[in-house]
Amino acid sequence: MTPVNLGVDCACCISFAAALAKRFQALLIGVAAEDYAVSEFGGEMGLAMEAAVGDEAERQLSDNLMRAEQTFRRAAGTGLRIEWRSGVGNPRAFLMEQARAADIVVIARQGANDASQGRMAISLGGLMMEIGRPLLVIPPKSLCLSSDRIIVAWKDSREARGAIWDAMPLLKQAQSVTVVAVGGDREHQGAIDVSRHLCRHGVASRAHPRLEAQSQVSGQLLAIAEAGDAGLIVAGAYGHGRMQERIFGGVTRDFLTSTTIPCLMSH
Repeated sequence: MTPVNLGVDCACCISFAAALAKRFQALLIGVAAEDYAVSEFGGEMGLAMEAAVGDEAERQLSDNLMRAEQTFRRAAGTGLRIEWRSGVGNPRAFLMEQARAADIVVIARQGANDASQGRMAISLGGLMMEIGRPLLVIPPKSLCLSSDRIIVAWKDSREARGAIWDAMPLLKQAQSVTVVAVGGDREHQGAIDVSRHLCRHGVASRAHPRLEAQSQVSGQLLAIAEAGDAGLIVAGAYGHGRMQERIFGGVTRDFLTSTTIPCLMSH
């Protein structure tokens, strides 16, 4: 599943999701929602203004959803099964509802300097906490997933374990999977255990020497991934809780806003 908006980079995200769906012979579902604009006026003036612009607002909303559908169908291309779902309302709430029909949600990174996604934009932080599905977060202009080499960011948490399970179809297809421990000796031993567990499932896996959690973890992981020509990072999201994430450097936040490599994240 992939959410659709009217931003300039949305077609790339759809094409990326379509290529992944083709790879697994899966159905690709496009979703979009937009809510009516709230009147800036209060009282009787606000009611009068809403009545005056109501028909035009409804036409504009309908037109936006139609344009989103056209963008989805055009970017998805041919040779795969697709389905379109749209609605009137909060975009995040609509996506969370529709995600019950999906294995994974492919969504674009949202950095401060990334292109605007307009009124159909969805906040990734809140979505990650509540959707109950893994998010595959991709940087701008990404057109397909190169997952021959994968980095697994390991910290012994429920979220990291869930992310590995969610990524298993991709891990099994990879030529090389490196499990990178974040933290002390205990985490490194955990990475060794996880790597052996993956090997028992037919994954070509090995453990990497541990990273020091005191340094910028996200930067270290991206550097390892880039040095090894990895095309995907797998990680648990908000393993400390969102308040502690702010204190401990915000690895999840960094990936959601500034990753240069596709990241599969689960909470």
